[in-house]
Amino acid sequence: MGMYTELDLNIRFNVRDISQQDLAIIRAIGNPDLYSEPKEVPDNNFFKEEGWAYNLRGHSSYFIAHCRVELEEKEDYNEVALSIRSNFKNYKGHLENFLDWVLPLTSNFKGEFLGYYRYEEYIKPTLIYKDIPRDYQIETDEEVAHNFESPECEF
Repeated sequence: MGMYTELDLNIRFNVRDISQQDLAIIRAIGNPDLYSEPKEVPDNNFFKEEGWAYNLRGHSSYFIAHCRVELEEKEDYNEVALSIRSNFKNYKGHLENFLDWVLPLTSNFKGEFLGYYRYEEYIKPTLIYKDIPRDYQIETDEEVAHNFESPECEF
């Protein structure tokens, strides 16, 4: 049957700072019924899996929350927001490949909390922050403020 990984991720993009190719991909992930998968994609293992735009929309009965993927385009702010709440089988590093591709594109502030993921057999989730390695274990808000201060935001 396989094990599932839960993902809760909330990220935003400045449309002036990303390529049209990346924007097309984000739209396909956020609303695959409206936007089709672009033919040209980056050289990343995430895109080598068939149906990659739908793969982040999984749902199992193991996790309580239902899948929710929302794309909000804020034209007045030149911004696109993508929220993903889902759980899926994370074979071949699918989630890690996605995060490696998408996180550098985001316009979230350095140190900003973006979400988490959690393998179904683990109690503790892995927290996702902008520009902080996922294997870094953050214990307190003060530690975040001390180690990852950014002129763009205050903690």
